[in-house]
Amino acid sequence: MSEESKGAPCTGPEHVAEAGRRAQQFALRHARHPKLPAITAAFEAVPTASDGAQITAVLRSLVPVYCA
Repeated sequence: MSEESKGAPCTGPEHVAEAGRRAQQFALRHARHPKLPAITAAFEAVPTASDGAQITAVLRSLVPVYCA
C-alpha cells in the first residue's frame, strides 16, 4: 500500500493556510456582494465552533462559497 492510500486525508497547518488564502481570494472577487460580511463572519467562526450545532450552523452559512 502506498503512503498516499493509507487513510483519509487530514488537515493541518498547510490546509488551514490554503483555506485562508482561498477565503481572501473569494472576498476580493465578491467585495461588493451584500452577503459578503456574513460569509466573512462564518469563516472567522470556524475555529471557535465547539459543538455539533455550532459547526453545523457555520458550515451551512458557508454553502454559498462552494456554489459561487
